Amino acid sequence: MEFKTLFPIMKGYLADGDDVPAFFRELMATITTVTEEEWGTAKDPSAKLSDETIRSYTKRKLPKKTRLDNRVPTYAG
Repeated sequence: MEFKTLFPIMKGYLADGDDVPAFFRELMATITTVTEEEWGTAKDPSAKLSDETIRSYTKRKLPKKTRLDNRVPTYAG
Protein backbone atom coordinates (compact mmCIF):
# COMPACT_ATOMS: atom_id res chain seq x y z
CA MET A 1 0.00 0.00 0.00
CA GLU A 2 1.32 3.44 -0.89
CA PHE A 3 1.91 6.02 1.82
CA LYS A 4 -0.54 8.44 0.18
CA THR A 5 -3.25 5.79 0.62
CA LEU A 6 -2.29 4.67 4.12
CA PHE A 7 -1.72 8.11 5.64
CA PRO A 8 -5.31 9.41 5.42
CA ILE A 9 -6.60 6.15 6.89
CA MET A 10 -4.22 6.39 9.85
CA LYS A 11 -4.98 10.08 10.28
CA GLY A 12 -8.70 9.39 10.37
CA TYR A 13 -8.32 6.86 13.16
CA LEU A 14 -5.35 8.21 15.12
CA ALA A 15 -5.03 11.98 14.62
CA ASP A 16 -7.38 13.05 17.40
CA GLY A 17 -8.15 16.29 15.57
CA ASP A 18 -4.55 17.16 14.62
CA ASP A 19 -3.94 18.77 11.25
CA VAL A 20 -1.86 16.95 8.61
CA PRO A 21 1.57 18.41 9.50
CA ALA A 22 1.11 17.87 13.25
CA PHE A 23 -0.05 14.27 12.78
CA PHE A 24 2.77 13.54 10.30
CA ARG A 25 5.39 14.83 12.74
CA GLU A 26 3.90 12.80 15.58
CA LEU A 27 3.81 9.68 13.40
CA MET A 28 7.44 10.11 12.33
CA ALA A 29 8.51 10.67 15.92
CA THR A 30 6.72 7.47 16.89
CA ILE A 31 8.20 5.20 14.21
CA THR A 32 11.75 6.56 14.07
CA THR A 33 14.73 6.18 16.37
CA VAL A 34 14.57 9.83 17.45
CA THR A 35 14.18 9.99 21.21
CA GLU A 36 11.48 12.08 22.84
CA GLU A 37 14.11 14.54 24.04
CA GLU A 38 15.20 15.05 20.40
CA TRP A 39 11.71 15.80 19.06
CA GLY A 40 11.69 19.21 17.40
CA THR A 41 15.50 19.48 17.38
CA ALA A 42 17.95 19.26 14.49
CA LYS A 43 18.08 15.46 15.01
CA ASP A 44 14.35 15.19 14.27
CA PRO A 45 14.05 14.80 10.47
CA SER A 46 10.39 15.84 10.44
CA ALA A 47 11.31 19.21 12.00
CA LYS A 48 13.26 20.05 8.84
CA LEU A 49 10.16 19.84 6.66
CA SER A 50 7.81 22.75 6.09
CA ASP A 51 4.07 22.24 6.56
CA GLU A 52 3.56 22.52 2.79
CA THR A 53 6.20 19.86 2.10
CA ILE A 54 4.48 17.53 4.55
CA ARG A 55 1.10 18.13 2.93
CA SER A 56 2.69 17.37 -0.45
CA TYR A 57 4.24 14.11 0.87
CA THR A 58 0.90 12.91 2.15
CA LYS A 59 -0.72 13.38 -1.26
CA ARG A 60 1.89 11.76 -3.47
CA LYS A 61 4.30 8.90 -3.56
CA LEU A 62 7.38 9.50 -1.40
CA PRO A 63 10.73 9.59 -3.19
CA LYS A 64 12.80 6.42 -3.02
CA LYS A 65 15.32 8.09 -0.70
CA THR A 66 14.27 10.64 1.90
CA ARG A 67 15.93 12.15 4.93
CA LEU A 68 13.63 10.02 7.04
CA ASP A 69 15.14 6.78 5.71
CA ASN A 70 18.10 6.95 8.05
CA ARG A 71 15.88 7.25 11.13
CA VAL A 72 13.29 4.52 10.44
CA PRO A 73 14.39 1.28 12.09
CA THR A 74 14.60 -1.81 9.93
CA TYR A 75 13.65 -5.21 11.24
CA ALA A 76 15.40 -8.38 10.19
CA GLY A 77 12.91 -11.15 10.03
